[in-house]
Amino acid sequence: MSASIIFFFSAWLLLTRHGAAAFSPPPSLHAPTHRISSTSPLFASSSMFAIPSIFHPGDSRPVVLFDGKCNLCNAGVQLVLDLDRASSDARGNLRVAALQSRVGNMLLARLPPEKRDGVVRGGEYKSIVVAEADRTWIDSAACIRIGRELRGPLRYLAWLAWFIPRFVRDAIYRFLSSHRKRLFGESAECRLWDDRWDTRFVDDAMFGGRGANEDPFADPSLVAEQQQRDDEDEEGDIENAIPPSVGDSVRVVSSKPILHTHVPGYEKHGLCSVGLVGTVTRVLKQQSYPKNVAVRFEFEEDSNGGGATQFEAHFYPGQLRKV
Repeated sequence: MSASIIFFFSAWLLLTRHGAAAFSPPPSLHAPTHRISSTSPLFASSSMFAIPSIFHPGDSRPVVLFDGKCNLCNAGVQLVLDLDRASSDARGNLRVAALQSRVGNMLLARLPPEKRDGVVRGGEYKSIVVAEADRTWIDSAACIRIGRELRGPLRYLAWLAWFIPRFVRDAIYRFLSSHRKRLFGESAECRLWDDRWDTRFVDDAMFGGRGANEDPFADPSLVAEQQQRDDEDEEGDIENAIPPSVGDSVRVVSSKPILHTHVPGYEKHGLCSVGLVGTVTRVLKQQSYPKNVAVRFEFEEDSNGGGATQFEAHFYPGQLRKV
């Protein structure tokens, strides 16, 4: 989130929130999406697997991934929560999740390895990320993408920042990113809040993680350590868990993507079933079929109900949780 200080955070310090709220740009003023796509470190659907449990007709809003332990990141995300224009969705144009979460891991897994290493190096998070259903922004481009959804002067700053050459923006971003904790410190608690918490934060529980509602102010480091222990326990029990019964409604849970390339329309890069809810259709003998639980899924492709995807896939018993 460090580059937000370049484009947005400085203006927030100079202007009162009242002034920022009162100074709203005309709706027509925004950086054209196709322009940003052509000049930013943007990764489009041609190289990404789909995650319909996160991006679906009921909620396709972008997800901002931030380092929950960084004071600057926390302040920047709180700014996003406070100044979100909520122009395209009454719940807010943006959602947020911690980079340390399963949601964060799943969205980062869609990036090419060399770009993913630019976000996480040596266990440290180096870049804010904005993820959409078919594209992802990192570094300074992520901040510009966020700025387009804010009200007040910060939206103008994001529009102006788009004209700065990307190599200049990213150089400044990376400098601040490498010094942000020394300059701004770090916190043992991720102190963010919003009256619409349930609709602004992507709950890790849908992937089998520790849900944000358990303790939204928890120490991100301790949460990450506990989540790692949970992941290790999950991996150990993946084949030995008690299987569900035919007809049970189950959710796919995992700390890693589970991809299916046999689904029509998703043959090239796959569809991630983690977080989806389906119905158990068969339970086979595990001695012959390690992934012995067959689950059928159906989900809508668009909000008009014009297209639905149906498929069946096999899972280890430990990858499923009754709902």
